[in-house]
This record gives sequence, structure tokens and C-alpha cells, in this order.
Amino acid sequence: MTSAAVAMSPLRRGEVALAAAVLAAALHDDPGWRHVVPDPGRRKTALRGITGVAVRDALAFGGVLAARADGRLLNASAIALS
Repeated sequence: MTSAAVAMSPLRRGEVALAAAVLAAALHDDPGWRHVVPDPGRRKTALRGITGVAVRDALAFGGVLAARADGRLLNASAIALS
């Protein structure tokens, strides 16, 4: 079994919603977020909104790197600079 190489590159503006969904999924079972928003469905919606704002802000004031393999977005790292 071979694994695809992971490559880092800038996130494209059209990928904001996808990056927000990936980041929200990564945070969904975090104990802190489970405490703040106990209902799983509401937590998913809240986290997508919060991570979407963070990604858009980082695109405007910093940068967002995306990890991709075989053309699929695996993860993103948002860095806002002020």
C-alpha cells in the first residue's frame, strides 16, 4: 500500500467553506468544545461558523496553508498577522 505525498500550498479563496468544515471536524470532539456546545449537531454548525470566520480573517490579514494529498484538502493552518 502506498500513501499519497502530502503537499502544503496556500488555500484558495474558493476553499474557505471546505477548510472550515475540515477544521470544525478536527475540533468536534475536543472536550472544551463539547462542554461549550454539548449538542453534537449544534456544535458542528457552531464550529463551522467559527472556523469559517477564522479562515476568512486569516486570508485577509495573514495566510492559510492547506495540506493536500491527491488533490484532497486534508487540513488547514490559519495564521492572522496584525
